[in-house]
Amino acid sequence: ITGSCDFVIVCHPPEDPPIAHQQLFKEDWLVVIPAKWKSKGQKITIESLMQKPFIRHEQMNPDIFDLKDLSAQTALTLDSLIGVRSAVTNGLGWSVVPKILVHDLLKEKKIFSIEHTIEMDRKMCVWWLRRRTDSKKLSSQICHFLQSAYDQLK
Repeated sequence: ITGSCDFVIVCHPPEDPPIAHQQLFKEDWLVVIPAKWKSKGQKITIESLMQKPFIRHEQMNPDIFDLKDLSAQTALTLDSLIGVRSAVTNGLGWSVVPKILVHDLLKEKKIFSIEHTIEMDRKMCVWWLRRRTDSKKLSSQICHFLQSAYDQLK
């Protein structure tokens, strides 16, 4: 491992001028609950979740994530979305996560989503160093691949 990186996939544009980027698609977010919380025929509402433990990602900044209508009490704060996903899957609480992160778990019915509109203007981006001309040439191929893969998840 040389410590170099050709591309980074993140959910916001870079703030550093030497980094070029291309925005791809709007990132959809969902309210998710553990499978064991849902029984047959039972409708779980956002209001009922406010009484249950909320698993928060440490970077859920209220200025970015417009969650003012989700006034839940945080039971656990984790520093990775993968950790949040695992905590929900294991029944520790509910959360708000990117749809792309839980797509397979939803299909496998290991977690469930609750109908609720999450308004966020977050777009997946591909970053690369401007000075690396070889990366610029490959970036359009990578962006096309990622967009195609995302479109297949819909």
